[in-house]
Amino acid sequence: MPNRKRGVKTLPALVLASALGIAAALLLCQLLWAESGKRRIQSLAHTVLLHSESVAGNVSDAVAALERSALTGCSDTDLAEMKRLTFEYRFIKDAGLFNPDGTIACSALWGRLRSPFHVGAPTLKTRNGLLLWIRTPSYSIPGRSIDINGTPRVFVVTSPTAFASFENGAPELSVQVTSSGGRVMMRHFGRMEPGGDQLSRREVRTCSQRFDICVTAQIDSNIFSPAYNGMLVLAGTLGAILGAVLWAALVSLFHRNKTLSAKLTAAIESDEISLLYQPIIMAASGQLMGFEALARWRDKDLGEIQPDLFIGKAAELGLSTVLNRSIVCRALRECAARLKQDPHLYLSINLEIDALLDQSIVQLLLSETGRHGIAPRQIAIEILEGSTIEISRMQAGIDEVRRLGFQVFIDDFGTGYSGLAYLGRLNVDKIKIDRIFTQAAGTESAAAMILLKIFEVAKDVDTGVVFEGVETAAQMRAILAFCPDALAQGWLYSKAVPLAEIAPAYQASLSG
Repeated sequence: MPNRKRGVKTLPALVLASALGIAAALLLCQLLWAESGKRRIQSLAHTVLLHSESVAGNVSDAVAALERSALTGCSDTDLAEMKRLTFEYRFIKDAGLFNPDGTIACSALWGRLRSPFHVGAPTLKTRNGLLLWIRTPSYSIPGRSIDINGTPRVFVVTSPTAFASFENGAPELSVQVTSSGGRVMMRHFGRMEPGGDQLSRREVRTCSQRFDICVTAQIDSNIFSPAYNGMLVLAGTLGAILGAVLWAALVSLFHRNKTLSAKLTAAIESDEISLLYQPIIMAASGQLMGFEALARWRDKDLGEIQPDLFIGKAAELGLSTVLNRSIVCRALRECAARLKQDPHLYLSINLEIDALLDQSIVQLLLSETGRHGIAPRQIAIEILEGSTIEISRMQAGIDEVRRLGFQVFIDDFGTGYSGLAYLGRLNVDKIKIDRIFTQAAGTESAAAMILLKIFEVAKDVDTGVVFEGVETAAQMRAILAFCPDALAQGWLYSKAVPLAEIAPAYQASLSG
């Protein structure tokens, strides 16, 4: 019954996730469709502009030719010359002559007008000095309008078919050819709506460098039409699947996080966090000097959990102190016999600086070392260099722990807030140089130079050095070249293993 109720509650969420997936997919399709439409109108606007320039150039050349001709009036010779020019220029329908008073006297197509025709004031004077009469009443056919281009003396009529190739475009496309300022509409095709950045509408504008012409092209690219039903069904289906998968992943992540928290709490409370140990070696001789305790957690359901993950999660849950106490007690319990057998060995335990300042943890260290008969000097507390705690408080905590006989190391040195400033102000026994610098040993990199500088400063303040993350013989040889008494830790010698597998000495081959 509980599973059935859970399924009932899950179904609406799954439906909602699928619906959101469909909506997102359709919205994405519309945006992509609109953007593809924008590329389409960019090409269209460019094509129309080139054609407009061709028409304008043709018309301008015709007017210039008329001005250069020896027209003296409307004689038969003059009309013949007008007809010749009209035939010669592709985009010219007619050519003619103005009277001094601005009325039309004659034209190539209609000859001498019975009565002069007044065209009125020009619509626009272009930057090239050409006069334009846009959609002015025709002097030949009543009820018609024409486009006239000319000078105060001569004129030509633009062919009505000059833009015929653009007149029957796709219904979603619209184009306007205007003056450069947009004040005068010269040509338009389709129905252009105001605004060009809506969900389905895109608009581009481009202007000529030669003529007073600009072209605006617009597309209403709406994918939600019957013509694209197949595409919409496919996109909706994929969106529903993606929404459901994403929902399932989020639910799984939520439950895993919830499960992780619950399982970790139980594991810490029941002391199920185990420890492995990685040896710390005197590199020159291979002698075992100590070992670092490393927390591990393997859950029967979740498998192996990374230490950074479960230690961070313990901090989120407020269980850091409980976890620290568990690790300290387990480490001292497991290592007591080995440490008492060899008083020269030491065990290092990782603790946050907050834990070092926690008197309960310090008292636990004292009581557990006393209970197991371990000398405090055989215990090293590794603190992270990255702490932001005020350095005076940190030093007070370090001094107190060292006064009680414990050693204090700075772990991952070189990666935190303070760097070399720590070394001159904190009184610690050793620093553990981070693998980032160790693995640069023997190279010409900046990290290798920093490594040498860290070692020099540590030597000046009489602080021991452990080189972490040594993986190759070449790295170890390079380190021994400037630090003959180097302590080393890394896979060159051993990975983290159960305590019983740690040997008394390690002879890594440094000749390879």
